[in-house]
Order: sequence, then structure tokens, then C-alpha cells
Amino acid sequence: MAEIDRLALYTDAKKELYRRNFRLFAQEQLTITGIEPGQMLKFGPLLDGQELLHAAVEKQLKEQGWVRTVFIKSRQLGGSTYTAGRAFWLASLNPGVSTLEIAHDEETARSVFEKCKLFYDRMGDDFRPMARRDNKAELLFENPDSRSRIHYPGLGSRMTFNHAKNVTAGTGTTRHFIHLTEAAKFRTDLTDLLESSLFPALHLVPGTWCINESTAFVGGDYFRGCCERARSGESEWRFVFAPWYIERSYRLPLTKGERFKLDSREQFIKKVAAKGQPKDGVPPVDISNEQFKWRRM
Repeated sequence: MAEIDRLALYTDAKKELYRRNFRLFAQEQLTITGIEPGQMLKFGPLLDGQELLHAAVEKQLKEQGWVRTVFIKSRQLGGSTYTAGRAFWLASLNPGVSTLEIAHDEETARSVFEKCKLFYDRMGDDFRPMARRDNKAELLFENPDSRSRIHYPGLGSRMTFNHAKNVTAGTGTTRHFIHLTEAAKFRTDLTDLLESSLFPALHLVPGTWCINESTAFVGGDYFRGCCERARSGESEWRFVFAPWYIERSYRLPLTKGERFKLDSREQFIKKVAAKGQPKDGVPPVDISNEQFKWRRM
């Protein structure tokens, strides 16, 4: 009995530590698929683009107590994985949390669900919450046994997965975390209705989150407007930009004796990167020829 009590005490203390330190939680409990076939990795250390987003949301949490962030990124920088991880972190460690993941289409919504299902399935047994439902529409962290649920209900937290074509996705609900992914691909004719459904469900109070992230996309007028609103500094939204060259692993080695000359466009990019973009949170970067070779490829 004493041994059980010690284990329970350790688990409770570790959960409290995880609630205060997402980076530690991700490194020890979250599993992601790697870029190589069959590769399963712990979620850590963060990629360079994820570090930019992480620093921005941690700063806003400290200053405001809540997060409202617009994140424009290059492809495969891990913005959707990071944000889904933060939503899972909140819902799997705390009671009574309701999160909503909104993708631009049904297939992408299913992909986000599969990330979170992998998080859940690969957690340590002592930290994995009970689940009553785990289908492509919802993860419900609740006791699945109706007979014992009244005494041991579980967390009562849920993660819901939907797509932007469902313009009433937030109606009639109260949410604590909303994740909009690939918002530049949302149908512009539906976004007014979607926003009128979503944002009344998310109150501007401490502990609430909304991360709106996307790569750029031709015709993405809705997301462009979100970026401009955040970048203006005149709203509750913060703007974060992660250009392709921020990720240091995006490089190809030069072959022996290879001559590499930058064209005029590349020279311009190198000059801009070297200055940095302080307003957008982008530090100065000296882009190497190996990075430009990767870009050409």
C-alpha cells in the first residue's frame, strides 16, 4: 500500500510539473512520426520554427495569461504539430477542458486527429487519462465504464476535430482552446459565418488559447486579413512569422569542387535575412549556400 501511495504521489507531482512545462511534457510523453518510413520519435527538441512559435506563446501567456496568435510558416516547420501538442497537453492534464481543432477540409482534420491519437496511444500508462471515446471526431477523456463513472468520472475533458466547411462548429459550445490549421485555404465566403460561430465560444480569459496557423496560399484572403490584424499591433492578436531559412536542417551539402553562385533573387533574400525582421520576431540569419541549394531543389 505504501508503495502504491508513493507511485501515486510521484505521478501527481510529475503531472503538475508537466502542467508548468510543456517542453518537458512533449519530450517525455508525446510521440510523433518522423520523416523516415517507420520512424517514431519523441516530440523534442523543437524545430527552429516551432521554437519561434513557442517563445511567442510563452511570452503572451506570461504577459496576458491567454494566447491569441497568428502564425505564418513555411511548409513542414511543425506549426500544426506544435499547436495540436499544446491542445493535447491542456486537455490530457486538466479537468473540464474543451478544445476544438478546425482544418480546411475533412482529410486534414483527420490528420490532426491522428496526431493526437498517436499522442494518446504512446503516453506512459501512469499519465494516460481514461478515454470514453476516441474516434475521428472526438477524444473524450472520461471513464468508459458507466457503472463506476459516477465515482471515478475521469477528467471530463474533450478534444473535437472538425473542418471549416462546418460553419457552425463552435455554436452552442464553450471552448478553451481553438486551433485553426491551414487557414489560408479556408473558403473566404464562409469565414464570416465560421468566425461568428467560433469566437463567441472562446472567452478572452486567462488560460484560453487560439492559434491560427497556415502556410501562405494564393487566394487566402481570410488568413491574410488575420495576419494584417495581428501585425498591426492594434488587437489582442500576436503575429509570428517563420520563413523557410529559419530551419537549419533545410540544407543540402555542396559536392567537392562545386561552384555555387547566388542569383539576384537569392542575393536579395540573403540581404533581408541578414538584417532580421524584428517586428515579426525573425532573428538575423546568415543563409548558407547549402541552404540555398536546398531551396533550389
